[in-house]
Amino acid sequence: MTTGPVLEEQLGQAAELARAAVLVDLAAVEFLDAGGLRVLVRWHLALTRQGVPLVLCGATGRATRAMQITGLDQVLYVRPDIEQAMHWLDHG
Repeated sequence: MTTGPVLEEQLGQAAELARAAVLVDLAAVEFLDAGGLRVLVRWHLALTRQGVPLVLCGATGRATRAMQITGLDQVLYVRPDIEQAMHWLDHG
């Protein structure tokens, strides 16, 4: 709830600079609430319209569970770690 605006701001800055993709490392995220999920979905849609994928990686525990429960793990580009995210970006 308190970090949602920070995430929003950081993704906005990344979107301005993005050429090929925006990669979000969630490894340090312990909890992902509805507000955080909303921010990720909003930026996924906005970046997709620009032809730039938003790729999430490194999520564990409750953050992963939140994406699974909501089905967003089937909608968003989610990879287990940075290496696999980079491989997916290179090879689809």
